[in-house]
Parts: sequence; structure tokens; C-alpha cells
Amino acid sequence: MELWLGILGFALNPITALASWIVGRKKSNNDFLHDMQKSIDMLVKKNNEQLAELVELRNTNARLLDNQEKMQIKIDKLTHENEGFRKEIEELNEKLKNVKTITRTKS
Repeated sequence: MELWLGILGFALNPITALASWIVGRKKSNNDFLHDMQKSIDMLVKKNNEQLAELVELRNTNARLLDNQEKMQIKIDKLTHENEGFRKEIEELNEKLKNVKTITRTKS
């Protein structure tokens, strides 16, 4: 009986050490997986934020391009009007070229 207890005591140490190592390794793997999942969650959150910002920037860019196109149309119209006014001023200056200025003298 003592022999069996000695053998059992001797064999029990490596078995418990192996069991402890397996449990510890599994916990370590679980902790690693948990940390990886937290990292993935953080990256997904950041990605969603950047995607929302990208969509907002694209909308802003589209509005700015639309406004730029409208402004270009207005600039073209004003440039055309300015050319017309310039021609009209030149014609009026040409007509006034030979007109003498009449000034009043103080009495």
C-alpha cells in the first residue's frame, strides 16, 4: 500500500503540473484572443468614423464643385456684360471727343 501511495504521489506531481500548464495556456490564449478582439473592435470603430468623415467630405466637395460651377457661370455673364459696357463707354467717349466743355464763370 505504501508503495502504491509513493507511486501515486510521484505520478500525481507531473499530472497536476501538466493540467496546470494546459489551463494556464488556455487562459493565456483566451487573454490574447480577448486583446485581439478589443483591437479589432477599436479598428472597426475608427474605420466607421473615418468612413463617415469621408462621406461628409465628399458631400462638401460636391456642394463646393456645384457652387464653383454656378460662380463660373455668373463670372462669364459678368465678363460678357463688362465687355458690352466697355464698348459702350468707348463709343460715348468717342462722341464726347469733339465736344467742348462749357464752364461757368463766377460773376
